[in-house]
Amino acid sequence: MALPTTILTALLLVLVTALTTQSLKLWKNYKNAQRTGLHILISPLDPHGVPFMLLSAVFWRLVAKWRWARVLQPTMSWQDDFKNHEHLGSSFFVVSPARNLLVTADEGVVERVCGDRKGFVKTETTSEFFCLVLSCEGVFL
Repeated sequence: MALPTTILTALLLVLVTALTTQSLKLWKNYKNAQRTGLHILISPLDPHGVPFMLLSAVFWRLVAKWRWARVLQPTMSWQDDFKNHEHLGSSFFVVSPARNLLVTADEGVVERVCGDRKGFVKTETTSEFFCLVLSCEGVFL
């Protein structure tokens, strides 16, 4: 009987440690985003991470009616047009334990980020997207 109790205690300790670590990272990222004065949308999981993508695929019908779920979908801009930006502002942050994501529909911000591409951290997917979009518009990175 001692072995299952030890295993359960170890699993509980790992779970508590992971939750504490993620909560501290989320708090740090939240405080950093809060300094900008922009609206903030909190996500307990990284919207670009595999766990979020798997869970959102499985539970999409349950959460699709809430704005936060719609905003975190990669196809939000095409499906909802500008509705979410009307509510949250032309630029807002999605804060998760892994990163802060700036979501913007502000032309000036997009020009600034594209003009100083080495000064802004972009994921590989984002870099590929910018290359596709900007090269289609005649601007090559």
